[in-house]
Amino acid sequence: MTTPCEPYERLLARSKEIAILESTSGLLSWDQETYMPPQAIEFRAEQLAHLGGLSHRLFTAAEVGDWIKRCEDGLPPEGAKAAVNVREWRRLYDRQTRLPSALVEEFQRVTALAREAWSEARRRSEFSLF
Repeated sequence: MTTPCEPYERLLARSKEIAILESTSGLLSWDQETYMPPQAIEFRAEQLAHLGGLSHRLFTAAEVGDWIKRCEDGLPPEGAKAAVNVREWRRLYDRQTRLPSALVEEFQRVTALAREAWSEARRRSEFSLF
């Protein structure tokens, strides 16, 4: 038997796991723009695609929808903060479940490659001005 707060606690734990993955992606993106050699872009794009897909799959898993539903049915702990969290998880879950993980991964991959292409084009245009 589950306690009334168990689905909410599971949602909190899953949200923390996803936040760690997303902050790792942010760090990789920052590194790409500041220190990473251009030869590493293909691998970095794959890293970002993998993390983005994993984050998406973790949040759109069926059990997450079940946890949200159980919280909406009156199981979250008392308090406005919990209600806001559940409402936001529902909004994000409904939105993200409309996207296939493969699309999320491809978007991350293409974004990383495009960022590098834009940066290279900008460097070339700066040199051509003089």
